[in-house]
Amino acid sequence: MKKNKKMLLQCVLCLTILFCMSQILPIINFYEPSEINITTNVIENITLQEQIYSVLPSCVYIEAKVIYEGWNGESITSIRSGSGVIVSKDGLIVTAGHMVDRAIKITVRLNDGREFEAVEWQKENYTDLGLIKIDSNNLPTVLLGDSDNEFLGNQVFIIGCPFGKQLYNTVTTGIVSGLKRDIDLFGEKLLIQVDSQAWPGNSGGGLFNSNGELIGVLVGAMSGYDGISVCIPGNIVKLMLDKYNSEQDIVKAQ
Repeated sequence: MKKNKKMLLQCVLCLTILFCMSQILPIINFYEPSEINITTNVIENITLQEQIYSVLPSCVYIEAKVIYEGWNGESITSIRSGSGVIVSKDGLIVTAGHMVDRAIKITVRLNDGREFEAVEWQKENYTDLGLIKIDSNNLPTVLLGDSDNEFLGNQVFIIGCPFGKQLYNTVTTGIVSGLKRDIDLFGEKLLIQVDSQAWPGNSGGGLFNSNGELIGVLVGAMSGYDGISVCIPGNIVKLMLDKYNSEQDIVKAQ
């Protein structure tokens, strides 16, 4: 009799343990950290790729023929290469001001391979921003974001053409690492600092946030220091475009 009771108790205990395990295991599986992290990372990567591909058609390669005075007063001609972003369907392009300074001829290469000779261009007087106009229509454009809404640590990416057209539309990613920088080297204030890599030829390239909005224009990087690139904020770009739209006039840079 005692033996039967003992066996009965053991059976009840086993059934109780099995029932408890059946309730606990689904909870453990559902909250498994590695599973959640993998899913989140995949979604973020796809979103970033989509944003990059959405703005690529609006990013251009710029080649400028410039003339400057040499040490002995002679005129020297050279070729300067850089980057830019289309901001209007009829061919208005934003770039760095030093890209168009002293230019006598500018050629723009679109993402689809077409090339246009610029009909007008200008360098802003108070900031290192430039505008280029090509004669075309129905071009892809970017959305202008609010650079005042960017914060330290926000994910960003830059699209440009380092070292010429061979590395056309190179993408680098990073974060906002500084805001409202006043750097004498560039003669600019209120610069956005990012840790994305930048090289010669990236000047004028677009700085985009994770929503694919243009929030700045790259104007340079600290020579000898990796991961210190600076951009003019997008809201300053907006002011320049507002001025252009009100005057509808571009004066060639001299």
